[in-house]
Amino acid sequence: MKCPVCMTTELARTEYEGTSVKICPACHGFLLATNSLKRIERNMEMNADLLSEEAAERQDSPGELKCPRCFIAMKKATAPYGLDFTIDTCGSCGILWLDGGEIEALQSAFEQTPAALEMLRGKQAFKEMDKSRLETLNRNIAKARVRIPDRGKYMLSKHRHGMYGVVSNLIDSFFGI
Repeated sequence: MKCPVCMTTELARTEYEGTSVKICPACHGFLLATNSLKRIERNMEMNADLLSEEAAERQDSPGELKCPRCFIAMKKATAPYGLDFTIDTCGSCGILWLDGGEIEALQSAFEQTPAALEMLRGKQAFKEMDKSRLETLNRNIAKARVRIPDRGKYMLSKHRHGMYGVVSNLIDSFFGI
């Protein structure tokens, strides 16, 4: 697959914050699925200074881009968190193109939101949980899965798509998702 900005550079598969993405070695843009972006934002393992440094070099791609997967014109969507750039999205196959520095800017901005701060507090509380309390939590989760196996799959699916807020963040930290 070719980079939608450079048009001649082949995209390379790589890992970013534990998520598989494609990157352009020339312009440092990222091609990824929408749910991959959510996982990256929630990972919060990259150093904040490094994120800020990379985000400062951000350049929005000019004009209309063609989706490198299905070759349909991508639409420009305003970036969340009050950021002043656009994200290129494919309405057909649902992938995103983030120009160089945009993924870092999004991740840095997310880490400043109340939801991210709450998630960090939950992860910290989970890490500090004593052994007996952790065993109780594990038993309760196992009981819930036995009692409502079909609903459990549904809830886990919805939680992975960010529909259960703080509870999903606790489950994320527990299961390492």
